[in-house]
Parts: sequence; C-alpha cells; structure tokens
Amino acid sequence: KFYCTQVGDASFPVSDQCRLVSNHQARRIDFFAPGSGVYAVRFHSDEGFAAFTDAYRDALFENTHRMRASDENKEKVYGVGMSAWAQGEDHPDAVWDPTDERPPGDADAAAAA
Repeated sequence: KFYCTQVGDASFPVSDQCRLVSNHQARRIDFFAPGSGVYAVRFHSDEGFAAFTDAYRDALFENTHRMRASDENKEKVYGVGMSAWAQGEDHPDAVWDPTDERPPGDADAAAAA
C-alpha cells in the first residue's frame, strides 16, 4: 500500500518532499505538492485537523519505512522511548537533565540572566 494525498485536482504521494507544516492554533496545514505547487488547507474543527495530521503522520511513516505505523514498528525504527518524540510528544517516562538550557522566554531563565 502506498499513500497519496489529493487536494482538488492534484494527487501526490505522501513523502518528506511535501514539507508539511501544521499550525494547530489556526487549524491549518501548508505543504508543497511535487509537480503541482504549494497548498494550504484550513480545517473547520480541531477534530478534523487532528484526524488529518494523525493520518498523514502514519501514512508518511508507512510510505517511508514500508511497514505499518504501529507503536511496535515505530520503536523498531526510532528506538525504545523515542517513538513519542517522533510524534512530537514527550515520552511518559522521560527524565530531562536539569542542567539543560531553558527555553527562550522562560521566567526562570530571565531571572538567572
């Protein structure tokens, strides 16, 4: 199975070439359709946006790695505990080094400066 995305008359394979960028707050995705141009899609609901981005992420994984996008297969590809990272999430058991640099705008970082 090879996944494709269709927007209007354009149909193209789901791949890294699409360079999909999502904006959850605006419920919008922007991407490049190879051979067709640049597209932007806005969703009417958070649920629709989440369903599309989840399905797209799974289709990208399956097209790239040629295996089903299961948690087990993601751990095989990314390593144990890193599949959450690959989804843009923190692993529930993640332990962060307290000496790591604080994110910009963090109140504690501003006080330390």
